[in-house]
Amino acid sequence: REQILEGWYVMKDGRFRGTLLDGLIVEFEGRLLGPQDPGVVVGPGGMRYVLGEAARNAATAQPWQDKPKSGFLPEGTLQIAVAAASAAAAAIIVVLGVTGMLQKP
Repeated sequence: REQILEGWYVMKDGRFRGTLLDGLIVEFEGRLLGPQDPGVVVGPGGMRYVLGEAARNAATAQPWQDKPKSGFLPEGTLQIAVAAASAAAAAIIVVLGVTGMLQKP
C-alpha cells in the first residue's frame, strides 16, 4: 500500500515530515529506494510513501522552530528533492527507451 506525502521535507534529525491526502500529518524515519523506485520512501512497517510536492519553505512548515538564519531549507532537503527528481527523470527515460518511444538518430 502506498500513501502520497505532500508538503514534505526532511527534518534536521533526518526524519521525513509531510501531510497525507486525508490531512493527517506524519513524521517518520524512512529511506529513499533510489533509482529502482524513484520518489518513494519506505517508512516504518514497510509503508511506502510516494513523494508529492515538497514543502516550499520548511521554516514556515515548522512554525514552532526558529527560522534558519540563512533562509535556506534544512540541510539535506534540497539534495533529497534533487535526487528524487533526477531518479524520476531517469526512470521515465528508461521506460521510453524500453517501449521504443525514444527515436534513434
